Amino acid sequence: MVFKQSITLFAAISFLVILTACDDYSSKVPLNKHWRSHIDSTYLGRWKFITEDNTDSLATYFEGHELEIMAFNEHEYALKVSGEDKSVSFFRGFISTIENDQYANIQLLELDSREFLIYKFVVSNDTLTYYPINKLLYNDQYKKSKNFRKALVKAYKEKNIFGPPRRYVKIQKKKLF
Repeated sequence: MVFKQSITLFAAISFLVILTACDDYSSKVPLNKHWRSHIDSTYLGRWKFITEDNTDSLATYFEGHELEIMAFNEHEYALKVSGEDKSVSFFRGFISTIENDQYANIQLLELDSREFLIYKFVVSNDTLTYYPINKLLYNDQYKKSKNFRKALVKAYKEKNIFGPPRRYVKIQKKKLF
């Protein structure tokens, strides 16, 4: 049991190191409160990460992993990321809508992380495409979600603040009969 917990902790720390070493922006506040979000069944299920180019070092690291999205309650999602190396990380997330764009507010659970990774995303057919905010292009911090939303809208209207897109393809459930 202790060995399994050590592996899980190691996987969580490794995952956190990769995220903090990458160029993905994190915020001390979400774009809005979680209770403003709602569950959309379109996002629920298992998703396989796909790599399209090798210019994104984080995309190469995540190659072959799966994302499982489940409803946690009426407003939040539980996310489970499983790597090919059997590592597993857990997150909570909820959605913010700003000017018809969807953003995921994601928190790593294992290490009591208080920061939010913010990703613009879109689902088309069975493909989930997300766009990380590149912290080299945008790294402002705010104390209030309202100020963060306003600044984010202004920033992405003035310049491209997003890194290269990353994609998942939905894994279809196998029919028993």
